Amino acid sequence: MWLILFRVFIIALLAHAGYVYSPFPGQPSLGVGLGVVAALAVIALEMKLRAVPGHHMIGALIGDVYTLGMEDAFTPLRDAREFATLLNSCGRMGKPGLGLSICVGDRGESLRESMKLLSEYRAEINRSVQGILSDSGRVEIREDFAFVTGDDLVDEKLLGPVTSILASAPQFKGRVIVARTKSGDSELKISSRVGDSHDGEVNLGVMMREAAEKMGGVGGGHMMAAGAKIPLSRGPEFAKTLVERAGV
Repeated sequence: MWLILFRVFIIALLAHAGYVYSPFPGQPSLGVGLGVVAALAVIALEMKLRAVPGHHMIGALIGDVYTLGMEDAFTPLRDAREFATLLNSCGRMGKPGLGLSICVGDRGESLRESMKLLSEYRAEINRSVQGILSDSGRVEIREDFAFVTGDDLVDEKLLGPVTSILASAPQFKGRVIVARTKSGDSELKISSRVGDSHDGEVNLGVMMREAAEKMGGVGGGHMMAAGAKIPLSRGPEFAKTLVERAGV
């Protein structure tokens, strides 16, 4: 009974929203129809989810979790993914020896310092991502690509994680993300990712390698994630080469 009432409520709510906020000027009835269609889609999804066993649904939402049973439950080391993130933060924040100490069993001062470093790592990534998302001048959309300029904002060691996060952002997830930042005084570091919802066929590893070599640099990687280093002055030409190479 309650489920039926809920479904009726959803239909009425979205139909009313379609009437009030109709995207068709002067035709509220079309807005109502659009709202009803949206409500039916929601109900169809709800019915489909109800048919999925609970344990399967939870697994789909959470994914695989690898627990390291001999580690303290109140540290990031308990979860294998968090353990890997902590080690990654040590390397990217310039403290590889700290990560090595954790790997050989130091659970005292090295662990405390690495947990502090992990917080700094995440804060720095967040600062970089927010700096890009809040500054439209750092993003250039060219056909299928989103070219992101991280110069003087993103540390070159953090460019990869920042690009990975941008690949899931709503405004970028349907594109190929190519981010750059300065590396020293004479080079650019490039990181690229295929957006989470991108439906085209690209091989970033090949594209980055070929384009970088034309610029006198080096590059490569995988189909979905790749990187390069090129001379600082060749940035615009590199971007043009990528677009031409993709055939768009």
